[in-house]
Amino acid sequence: MAVLDDIAKWASELPAWQSDAVRRLLVQEEGLSRIDEEALLFMLKGAYGLLEDGETAPEAIPLNATVIPGTCQSSQNLTLEAIKDLKNVGQILPGGPPLTFGAKGLTIIYGDNGSGKSGYARVLKKACRSRDAGVHIYPNVYADMPSGPASASFVVILPDGQKKEAQWVDGNPLPEILTSIWVFDSRCARVIIDQDNDVAYLPYGASVFHELTTLCEKFKQILKKERPELTKPLIDGIPISTKAHKFLANLNVDTDSEAINEATVWATDNEKEMQRLAQDMARVTAEDTKQQAARLRNLKNRVFDLKEKLSKIAVTLSDKAVVDLTNKIREVKAAQRVFEIASLQGKVSEPLAGVGVSEWRALYEAARDYSISIAYKEHDFPFTGLESRCILCMQELSDEAKQRFQRFKAFMENTTKKKLDLAKDDLINSLKVLSDLDFDILDTHKDALDEIGVRKEQCANSVKTYIEQGLARKMAMQSAGQNLGKLVLTELPDCRIEDIDILLTSMETDVVKLESIADPEKLASLRNSLAELSAQKSLHQKKTELIKYVHDLKLAALYDLCIKETDTGGISKKGREIISASLTHEFETLLNKHLSDFGASLQFSLEPRGVKGEMIHKLKLCGCQLPAGAKVTDILSEGEQSIVSIGSFLAELEACGHNNPIVFDDPVCSLDHNWRGKVAERLVFEAKTRQVIVFTHDIFFTNNVMDISAATGTTLAIRCILRHGDTPGIADEGVPWKVGNVNQRLDTLEKKVAQLRKTRSDLTTEQYADAARPVYSKMRTIWEDAIEQVAFQGIVRRYRNQIQVNPIILKVTTLDIVDCRILLTAHKKCCDLTEAHSALAATNAPVPEPCEMTQDLCVLKEWVCNLKGKQNALSQ
Repeated sequence: MAVLDDIAKWASELPAWQSDAVRRLLVQEEGLSRIDEEALLFMLKGAYGLLEDGETAPEAIPLNATVIPGTCQSSQNLTLEAIKDLKNVGQILPGGPPLTFGAKGLTIIYGDNGSGKSGYARVLKKACRSRDAGVHIYPNVYADMPSGPASASFVVILPDGQKKEAQWVDGNPLPEILTSIWVFDSRCARVIIDQDNDVAYLPYGASVFHELTTLCEKFKQILKKERPELTKPLIDGIPISTKAHKFLANLNVDTDSEAINEATVWATDNEKEMQRLAQDMARVTAEDTKQQAARLRNLKNRVFDLKEKLSKIAVTLSDKAVVDLTNKIREVKAAQRVFEIASLQGKVSEPLAGVGVSEWRALYEAARDYSISIAYKEHDFPFTGLESRCILCMQELSDEAKQRFQRFKAFMENTTKKKLDLAKDDLINSLKVLSDLDFDILDTHKDALDEIGVRKEQCANSVKTYIEQGLARKMAMQSAGQNLGKLVLTELPDCRIEDIDILLTSMETDVVKLESIADPEKLASLRNSLAELSAQKSLHQKKTELIKYVHDLKLAALYDLCIKETDTGGISKKGREIISASLTHEFETLLNKHLSDFGASLQFSLEPRGVKGEMIHKLKLCGCQLPAGAKVTDILSEGEQSIVSIGSFLAELEACGHNNPIVFDDPVCSLDHNWRGKVAERLVFEAKTRQVIVFTHDIFFTNNVMDISAATGTTLAIRCILRHGDTPGIADEGVPWKVGNVNQRLDTLEKKVAQLRKTRSDLTTEQYADAARPVYSKMRTIWEDAIEQVAFQGIVRRYRNQIQVNPIILKVTTLDIVDCRILLTAHKKCCDLTEAHSALAATNAPVPEPCEMTQDLCVLKEWVCNLKGKQNALSQ
């Protein structure tokens, strides 16, 4: 119909998962299962890459109009000729006769409970996509190995008379040619009881809007719970002016890993630079910049002085200086040996020993100094003139003493002695240089050494080590020089003077910088540089959190897109459009017309009422005033609700111009005899314009249809679904025994007797008796039918709801005494041979042979013909 066609068109424009959801909702009776919902949610999340590792989304199967129960896929006016080759449909055996349908008019398929009729009805519902398409068809559960899906073959006649076979297998794609055949049963009712316990009307298929909306709302809540909570990393102390702050402010879903890496990069050089800038800022904020520059310059001078002293020590203690000192010691010792040899060769025996030794020479030099500076300033030493005296004892010098003084002078002024003195003076000077070296600089220049340590700790440590080992070398060199001994030295470490020169250059740069920092612009630049580095370091420390935040941003953005796809506004709007377009005033008029045709004193108006996802229409009873709080459900009976359902079904058919076959499965199961008759009239009327097929187990309804069809001249085909022993589902084109007339039943019984005649010789007496007694049971039934249909002309009939009082009652008068005696005798014989009567065992009556049976049937046929002849004569 139009609603389903509109839904199919709308669903083709939906996202794949929603289209799949609509498909499932329309073809599954039970609605969506937990597995369905999980699969659809995976489809939705999979479209946005939101599935976890190891999760996979099934491929969506978008809605195809051919799978919707009831869509008008074909404009051809088809005719359903037969269903055959049923397999795995309950206990119905495969290979049985086909179930055929009348090509025109109405076909009644009658079957008792348990006959297998429902099996054929279920196949039609599944293959023709009824409202009840979700019904399950199981194979024979009593069989040893039930297997395989249900299947059947449908024979369809096209408008041009061509026959086409459509194969149906449960679970496989449905035959498209059958899509225009509609099946109605009690579950197809469009009348619903809503949440307010009131009666409302919803077009077939339109409930999908509300169901899809409910599903979307459920998915939305699930997705909102899964969506990550976004908490931006808190990073304190980042000034607004820094690049880091701008990076944080602009952090968004498009930020990539490269941008994060660039903003959070941090290396050793960055750390050193930040420390240097921090020190500069500390100095700037601690005191006046110019004072800092002056202090640093003084400290630089101290470092320079330390370097000069170290340089002097390095030169004095160098390996070259060691070699020079060793040579001077060697020269002194050599000059001393030469002098001693010369002294021994030139001196005479003196009164006292030891002339020439060092003590004596010291005494001589002291006397000389005293003489020329104090005693005899105006005379050379020694003075041996008149009245000259000894410098020590101050007695006048004798001639011998004067000669001795002259000898001593000659000795002391000898060349070898001068060489010795020169060598000693040179050595003494070297030792004095060593003595003058300042090895207290570790204490006196501690401030300079500390500055070196701050700037280059390794250099300061090298200086300390050098001073400590240099002092040992100095003492070793002094000891050797003083004692003219052998010089034993250890290796000295490198003094690293060049490192100190580099530090001095750096300090001068810092001094210049400090002097320039006094400029406000340069001070601001320093602050900005330090702030940039500090902010960048803070970002670096939060890099892991930043990466997670951006990841969550991207994930949340995907969830937002996913959640947006669960918005129900469009679904609700479309539902209202489609439903409102179908439930027009024309439909309301058609519904009330069909209710009138049923004889229902009901008139309805449709009042739209919106609910989420759809618009239902309340059925408001016209021409009545409901008491306060009363609802239509309090007024309508179950039968009336069923009549409204059938009326709405037919109104939908008429509204959409559907002229293809329709099938009803027990349409009057909840109706009383009055409603049955009205439904029978309506279906017979419907059969004038289309093929109508009705499955029923209601014998009263069947008789109603037969009577109305006969009275209106409507083509009627009657079929049976029989159960033979344990085998149900046997399709038979004969009239059901329960509704057949006398002639039809006689024809059936004659065929049975003819069959018995053929098989009599193959049967034992007991087997034959078991087969023959049911013949007399049915023969008794025909005698009773003859009374009802022939003798009393149907004035009073079983399975009818009225007594015919009309002139035909005159024909009853033709029944005379002879007719009654023949009837009584024949009926008694049938009763005696029927197992249902206890007299059978007592009389032990033999079962007649086929020839006698044939004679008894002839008596029955002659009785009927004779009575009809008399009745016909009376009417003339």
